[in-house]
Amino acid sequence: MGLDVYFIKRPADTTADTTRREQDEAVGYYRKFNALLNWIDANAGEVENCTDVPLTRHDLEKLRGTLDRLTPENCHDLFPTTEGFFFGSQEYNDDYWSDVENLKQFVQQQLASFDFDAHRLCFHAWW
Repeated sequence: MGLDVYFIKRPADTTADTTRREQDEAVGYYRKFNALLNWIDANAGEVENCTDVPLTRHDLEKLRGTLDRLTPENCHDLFPTTEGFFFGSQEYNDDYWSDVENLKQFVQQQLASFDFDAHRLCFHAWW
């Protein structure tokens, strides 16, 4: 068990009657990256277990801005870890910075290519 975090691509015209899994596509995945969960919860929408948080282009731009300013000196304030029984480490170690670098690349790629008119981007956490 642990914290699994997904970015889900979903057709914009998906309704509540549509079975989500049939049309969902996971476009990003992170394991026990609790700083990301904490940031989404504080900046994009309340994160609950197994519930989607819709993300806009503006949300990704704001996340990119946070990640671009991140340093070892300010990470505790700008992109802090959070505790939870299944959430993994709260250390600002090599794993944290590796996840940050991977997330930077992911966000940049999505901003360059994601079609927000045709699809919705959702954040989904499971713990």
